[in-house]
Amino acid sequence: ASLGTALDNARLFDEVQKRNREINEGLKQQTATSEVLRAMSGFQPDLRSLLEIIAENIAKVCDANDAHIYRVEGTTLKEWTHRGSIPGLEAGESLPLNRGSVIGRAIIDRHIIHIHDAQVELNESEFPVSVTLQRRWGYRTVLATPLLRDGEPIGGIAIRREEVEPFTDQQIKLVKTFADQAVIAIENVRLFDETQRLLKDTQQRNAELAIINKVQAGLASKLDLQAIYELMGETVRKVFNVQVMDIVAYDPATGLISMPYSYEKGDRTVFSPREPYGFRLHVIQSGEPLLINENFLELAEQFNNPLLTGAWPKSALFVPLLVEGMVKGIISIQDLDRENAYTPMDVRLLQTLVNSMSVAIENARLFDETQHLLKETEQRNAELAIINSVQEGLVAKMDIQGIYDLVGDKIREIFDAQVVLISIFDPTQEASYAPYVIEKGERLQLTPGPLTALERYIARTRHMFVCNENFAARAQELFGGVNVPVGESPKALLAMPLMVGEEVKGIISLQNVDHEHAFSELDVRLLATLANSMSVALENARLFDETQRLLKETKQRNAELAIINSVQTGLASKLEFQSIIDLVGDQVRAITQAK
Repeated sequence: ASLGTALDNARLFDEVQKRNREINEGLKQQTATSEVLRAMSGFQPDLRSLLEIIAENIAKVCDANDAHIYRVEGTTLKEWTHRGSIPGLEAGESLPLNRGSVIGRAIIDRHIIHIHDAQVELNESEFPVSVTLQRRWGYRTVLATPLLRDGEPIGGIAIRREEVEPFTDQQIKLVKTFADQAVIAIENVRLFDETQRLLKDTQQRNAELAIINKVQAGLASKLDLQAIYELMGETVRKVFNVQVMDIVAYDPATGLISMPYSYEKGDRTVFSPREPYGFRLHVIQSGEPLLINENFLELAEQFNNPLLTGAWPKSALFVPLLVEGMVKGIISIQDLDRENAYTPMDVRLLQTLVNSMSVAIENARLFDETQHLLKETEQRNAELAIINSVQEGLVAKMDIQGIYDLVGDKIREIFDAQVVLISIFDPTQEASYAPYVIEKGERLQLTPGPLTALERYIARTRHMFVCNENFAARAQELFGGVNVPVGESPKALLAMPLMVGEEVKGIISLQNVDHEHAFSELDVRLLATLANSMSVALENARLFDETQRLLKETKQRNAELAIINSVQTGLASKLEFQSIIDLVGDQVRAITQAK
């Protein structure tokens, strides 16, 4: 009886101990689960900290010496976290994502792998990676489970023991539970990060739109090209908070670049037009943005981009300004202090701003072209009015001096010239005379003389001559200088030949003695038209004079013939000498009295 009682007591004691262990195990599991759930409910976007809590609790409730949580990155496994006494991967170290390791095989096959004794069960043919790791770290029992999100592996959990002690079914279930919790935690953080990214993108886009709207509103009010460059330059400089900013304009017709806007730490120096080079030449040729965030000096040497002024940047962004697919300029922003200064969002924003600027520049070009055509039309109408006025006057003039005075006075009214000279050539004497000369309102009389150097040049070339600057040097170069008989030497001169057929009959010369660049292309065209009209009028006047002279000579000859006929008729009827004498005498006296 005593033995039976003792056996019952022992059995009851064992059951109590077992129940205590189960209760303690349950409490431990509940505590670990609660801790993980509390961490997840409190949610922290620091995924590593959250996974460390999960790893610690997995190792604790499963009586493991350590726990690893891995993530899949392409074809490798990177360690998210490791908690425990057994060594793990070194910083920067990773495992290949293949079936050569226990954790890799569990992830690829999507099921749990339980190795009771790694030293005995692992072999080189099946688990070459894990064999190497087991020899390196000396663990014996390992359990690996995949982390699956919607059936797709995103990582895995491995727990290990230093002694041979397989994990229980209950512990295996716990590992699966914690794996599910890890996936939920990872997904929560991913969704949080995605939400934050989208929120940040939205805020960034709103900020970009505000900037773009502001720039476009400003550009819409600008039709002056330099004002557009200034507005864009100042806006980009402030938006990106850059130390160096420039806008380069490119003219495909000349192949030259110019710099309408430049800023470097307050310095607004711009360079003169020149051929494109270096980074800007590359952007012109490619038509694509160029982002340089590191190794700037090496790339500058590679692209043959010298430093013209200031300091070398560490980061730079070059964006082409495209109009109808053609590069018409480049905007550049540069950071002198740090590499990786510009992000893809910066590239996108600057491209958008540059596109807005392209539209504004094209609008300004079209406006300028319209204004130019309007001005040209008005100028042509004014020219036609002047020409019609002159021609109406010339029609009424048949005396040559009247033509000179009419044209000379009209030219003096129209052009920016203090001196107006009309010179007529005498080709037989190689001389000229000036029927019309006026300087600063005073009519001058010049003595006829040999052709001047300018007159000889125009008579030889039969071309007009215009010089708007450096007149003395230009005249010396072309025809050995100009002798000014009276008054001041001109600073700008326009001379137009008076052509009749292929012959130069003279010149009209306009001179400005006050300033250079006095005569425009429109002035040249208008004077050419007036010179042609005057040449026609002079030729008409010459023909009129010639016709009048011939008519007068014809009348004179007819009168002479009538007298001769009258005398001959009288003589034919007279045979007496005295009668003949009287007849001839009477006719001579009549002719003399008539004259």
